[in-house]
Amino acid sequence: MTDHVGQVINDIRKAKNIPLTQLLTYSGLNRATYYRFVKGDADIEITDFYHLVYGLGLTETELAELIIPEDTTFRLLAERIKQLSVTDRDGGAAIKTEIQQLQEQTGYRHYGWLTWMLYFRQNTDRDDEKQRQATVVFTELLALPFWTRYELELTQCALPYLSPEITVPVLEKIVTINVRSRFFSTRHHELKINVLIFNLLQRVASGHDSRLFVSALRSIVQRFTFATNYSALIYIKFIQLLLARYDGACDEAAYTTAVAELLADIDYFYADGEIKTFKSQFAWFEKMTFAKA
Repeated sequence: MTDHVGQVINDIRKAKNIPLTQLLTYSGLNRATYYRFVKGDADIEITDFYHLVYGLGLTETELAELIIPEDTTFRLLAERIKQLSVTDRDGGAAIKTEIQQLQEQTGYRHYGWLTWMLYFRQNTDRDDEKQRQATVVFTELLALPFWTRYELELTQCALPYLSPEITVPVLEKIVTINVRSRFFSTRHHELKINVLIFNLLQRVASGHDSRLFVSALRSIVQRFTFATNYSALIYIKFIQLLLARYDGACDEAAYTTAVAELLADIDYFYADGEIKTFKSQFAWFEKMTFAKA
């Protein structure tokens, strides 16, 4: 089982015979903070993390391959949780026991997310209590310097219980991940994370606060200063058109023409099922009515 990222960083340093003093000088971290990070007792700032990565001579892609392998055990347990009936207490208890055993054997932090996935999936508490717990859990998650596919799985499972207010920073975190990382470089993962972004926007809209929703759209555009996948660029182009129409910077005729051109690009690059997903999501955005303040 893979160790946590701090331990992996230290193992790479040793394998490359890089003196600790050299890496600390490059990163700006002190020895105590570094070893707390190595042991998993503390997180560090994202800028310090990237200084460590570059100090080791690694790219983000190389590091991702080392610390985030395809964890089959996690994936299979996550699928079993999703397939559970909300009232299946026995099946849920069996999975919870498995998770606890895996955590004890490996010390792998991400198995803890499975416990929360199970909690949000099953009918064990009232919705208001689940909403309270979701706020607590995601406040903790937002403090982490980076997310992996495991945190994304938890987000999808907890989505019905995220308040619109906590959903916006979660959305911003995931958009930033989609921009910066190569963890989702395949077409399948690109579309999967974009669907999650769309679902989060729907959750923001459920609060019926038009200003919060528009603010979330603007935040997405600002964070997509550069994108690593074409499907993300399609979303950004559409949201930019939507905001231009909202701000009065684009009249209806120009908007209609621009959207038609964007849809033509989608027809050229994507399969029928993917095109249908894009078009249905665009239709939902267009139905949204924003009452200007």
